[in-house]
Amino acid sequence: MAQDARTPADVAVGAARRMTLGEQLARAARLYPGKTAFVCEGDERTYAQTDERVTRLARALADRGVGRGDRVAVHMHNGLEVVEGYLAACRLGAIAVPVNFRLVADEVAHVLTDSGARALLVDAALAGLAAEVRPRAPELETVLATGGGERAPASAPNRTSGRSPKRATPRCTSTSTRTTRRS
Repeated sequence: MAQDARTPADVAVGAARRMTLGEQLARAARLYPGKTAFVCEGDERTYAQTDERVTRLARALADRGVGRGDRVAVHMHNGLEVVEGYLAACRLGAIAVPVNFRLVADEVAHVLTDSGARALLVDAALAGLAAEVRPRAPELETVLATGGGERAPASAPNRTSGRSPKRATPRCTSTSTRTTRRS
């Protein structure tokens, strides 16, 4: 019989490939609870904090009937809440649908109807726009607003005139638990 030539690293990589993003986050939270997972504009979350927030958001969506295969639109300004929204959808087996925060109402309504989004995650600064487009998205059953403060960046578009002339610069980073070995 041939001997298995896989190294422990090969086995670990194979196991990670079979895990969903939600499972990978839960695993990272167990292994590295106090390590920084994400940083964005001075806002920082550890793996444990991220996992707890994602779990709460996933439960809120599940309590509203969102499940495997449903579309969850994420319409937020760049920030950690966007990452949490994507991971919450993944944890449920739902499909995260990105909605650019620079879109105007007609464009947002098109994305929601075209994708068949059942739920919409929106930050407080975009809640008014979400209320405006909700009647135009017949499959949309749930809208969840996150956060309480206005987070709109200075270059956010005017909702009546269209897109901002400035190009957005991503300010979010993700940190990794992987360490580099030196030979």
